[in-house]
Amino acid sequence: MLMPLALLDIEAVHLENRDLQQLRDWQLAYVPTALSADITRQTVALFIAEILYRTLTHPLPDPRLFDFLERTVHELDTRPDPQNVHLEFLLGFIQHLGFGIDYESASALPFLPLLEGQPIPRNQRQAMLTYLMNYYEEQIPDFHCPKSLDVMMQVFD
Repeated sequence: MLMPLALLDIEAVHLENRDLQQLRDWQLAYVPTALSADITRQTVALFIAEILYRTLTHPLPDPRLFDFLERTVHELDTRPDPQNVHLEFLLGFIQHLGFGIDYESASALPFLPLLEGQPIPRNQRQAMLTYLMNYYEEQIPDFHCPKSLDVMMQVFD
């Protein structure tokens, strides 16, 4: 019932000075339709979940980030062709982390088709993904490429 990127409404008891909190009740806040039945969408969801796991380290609430993640889940579930959702997520997420790409610079040129909503050939998508993973590794201490990246690349082949 719980898949990667499941959106939940949770009722919990917050215990001060405890790492483990008490969960009282939960329910799905959004029930995906295509995400649960499509291996490509599930693989992208797993990849995004692993990126979040490797980068989010603070327990502070961030409504803007939550709204961004909620929109990403909806896009992944409802878009007819979800092959660029992970790239759009990576580009948007680094803005929330505070070290976005300068789109005016020459290094942003490979992303112009994505930013303009144009179709992107598989080899260009893979080049963008490699660039972004290298960028994350340069910007985030102790960041390692997700293991789900290899699986996602095979699913998109």
